[in-house]
Amino acid sequence: PPLAEPVTDPGGVINKPPFEMGVANLGDDCMFSNDVFLRSNDGHSIFDIATGKNINSTQEIGKKRKIEIGNHVWVGMRAAILYHTKIGDGSIVGALSLVKNVFPNNCILAGTPAKMIKKDISWSREYGAEDIAECGSQYVNLTK
Repeated sequence: PPLAEPVTDPGGVINKPPFEMGVANLGDDCMFSNDVFLRSNDGHSIFDIATGKNINSTQEIGKKRKIEIGNHVWVGMRAAILYHTKIGDGSIVGALSLVKNVFPNNCILAGTPAKMIKKDISWSREYGAEDIAECGSQYVNLTK
């Protein structure tokens, strides 16, 4: 699906493979840095040797693999967001993070694997902003 509007992608690339096997729902007013990867599938098939069955890329498995990014989420450069991930509204994903989990609203997550490192935050597109109102009142919320 097309990216929600407005989305900031400052000359970088959002690398997302075809989503036939999964779904990526991106909220409004998100900001993506350079070289962000959204992976709703593994890209290749894996088989169980004992049974000969595909264990990672059937249509049934693929339909359950979702990426959900809330509204007003800022994703840092070279972050990789994998299937079975949900990121709540107003959150920040640190650069170079590997994200595969469920995260609440208004938090900072970072690392490999990503973990919540700070909660009860809000962010503004304006560098050097001095008033929390510049974050947008709808995005100034305590983490739930």
